[in-house]
Formats: sequence, C-alpha cells, structure tokens
Amino acid sequence: MRGGLPRRPRRGKDRFPGDQVYADPGRAELRLITCGGAFDTGTRHYVDNTVIYARLVGKG
Repeated sequence: MRGGLPRRPRRGKDRFPGDQVYADPGRAELRLITCGGAFDTGTRHYVDNTVIYARLVGKG
C-alpha cells in the first residue's frame, strides 16, 4: 500500500476547516490534526492547527 501527502495547511483555530476535515472524501484518506504556529504563553495554547491530509495512491 502506498500513500501520499498532497496538502497540509495551517490555519488559525478560529478558521478551522471543519467542513473539509470532516467531509466524506469518497476514498481512502487520513487526516491528522495537530497544534501549530506560535505558542501563546498567556493562554498556554498554540494559535493554529495544522491539518495533514493523506490519501491512498496505490497498492505496492
């Protein structure tokens, strides 16, 4: 099985692409959501989310 990482946008938490992340792509895909961007010491959180989209591209 082979995979590919076609995109990995970083977005502010207030602009999280929920419609894209949780949509049914109609094929084998994986989405990894993690923290990114600058660390806000006041809130003790990262200001962005990084979303990594991976898809199955063939059998190896």
